[in-house]
Amino acid sequence: MNVQKIAEALVLLANKSKSGALITRSVLIIFAILFGFTASDGIRIVIQKIYYLPGDVFSFGYWGDTFWSRIIASVFGSFAGGFVIGTYLGKVGKIPSILHTSPAIVLWIAAFVVEISDINQFGFPFLALILIIANPVFAFIGWNWGNEYSSEFENGNTILNVKWYHWFWILPIYLNKIVSIPVFLILLLWKLDFAYDNAIQSPIITLITSPGYLLSRVIILIFLAIIFGSINHTYQMLTGESDLSRWKKIIAVFGHIIFLVLIYILIFGLSQSKF
Repeated sequence: MNVQKIAEALVLLANKSKSGALITRSVLIIFAILFGFTASDGIRIVIQKIYYLPGDVFSFGYWGDTFWSRIIASVFGSFAGGFVIGTYLGKVGKIPSILHTSPAIVLWIAAFVVEISDINQFGFPFLALILIIANPVFAFIGWNWGNEYSSEFENGNTILNVKWYHWFWILPIYLNKIVSIPVFLILLLWKLDFAYDNAIQSPIITLITSPGYLLSRVIILIFLAIIFGSINHTYQMLTGESDLSRWKKIIAVFGHIIFLVLIYILIFGLSQSKF
């Protein structure tokens, strides 16, 4: 019996006992915290690029003079973690989905009480107060959505139909990139509308009369299609939906990882230009 089968047997045994179920939920809460934090970090990378902020202005809670974008990043992470819990635990995941926001709530309560603020006397404590309330709410929404789709994620002892051991490299290497790259490209499309006169009021006319605008949108849309295609193909490899042999799957997944890493470096690593 290989290591994978032993691990799956232990998970199955744990799920059958009350104490085992408690352990399973505790581990899942920890996983959801890491999942949400990594997803939120993908937004943080985009924010840093958009506002051209140096790394030294970022701390665990404070992200420079970023208010609404900080809120979006934080609640996105809570929503993502809640969704994962919903897909795995279903109806019994309501409380765990709220509990997984505990570290964030503690952080923002501390920020609110201490009134850490490099923005102004009012900004950061008010931000903390919003997120103390918003994080559990969005985690609950994420759980509810995940619960509705839980029947699509019942591929035995997996998270999102992906075997547990894959998450050891997905979380630190892959997840923040499949968040940050598409979000950045979508925002780039939005910025194009402001770069060309009348693009928002008359988009069809602008497409016809401005070849540069049309070409730029086509290039970005092609890139987005390639990125989403790469992510989808990787997911198929990891969930067993592909009929490729084991080694071909490994090579394909490795190729997709290298591709996204290179795109990530090109956008966020090498280029120091302002968004």
